[in-house]
Amino acid sequence: MALHKTPRADTKAKTRRYFEISLALALALVITAFAFFPVKEMERVLIAHAQDIISVTDIPVTEQNTL
Repeated sequence: MALHKTPRADTKAKTRRYFEISLALALALVITAFAFFPVKEMERVLIAHAQDIISVTDIPVTEQNTL
């Protein structure tokens, strides 16, 4: 005699509903976290850097001699 799972104990049939409920709860948690803990303004610090001087030199085109 084969044992059958009762419809009440079958979690595979309710997987989509569990996923949607958990997704909605996670979204609500993230929204409330951003509402109650906003990002604070950071202090701006200006740092003076020395400018690097870049010089560009042209390399002449070379020709390859074939024998």
